[in-house]
Amino acid sequence: MSGVIVSNYFLETMGHPSSLMQGTITALYDVGAVFGALGAAVAAEPLGRKRTLCLGATVLAIGTIIMGTSYERVQFMVSRVITGVGIGAYSPFLLHVGLSLMMNRLHHKCHTGLPI
Repeated sequence: MSGVIVSNYFLETMGHPSSLMQGTITALYDVGAVFGALGAAVAAEPLGRKRTLCLGATVLAIGTIIMGTSYERVQFMVSRVITGVGIGAYSPFLLHVGLSLMMNRLHHKCHTGLPI
């Protein structure tokens, strides 16, 4: 975001936001990610892992399309939240897979594959 937020095109399109507003726009992505991770934790049980990941990818794609076509500050801010929700839906699954792989690599070979 740091390369985009200082470009002249971005500043002109978004009405030359103040540094506080630039920080808010940047932080909205993380706010959305928190809600996405919490939503994925709730949705994973009834929907399953694959459907939850597909839902997160769909939300991420919608947020990306809105972000790419934004021409106002509010629209861009909403797209940051939506994109954050989509990426947040991925994070619990990526964390689980990453930790599982790491645990298998760090254990002695006689313990590899045992349930944790």
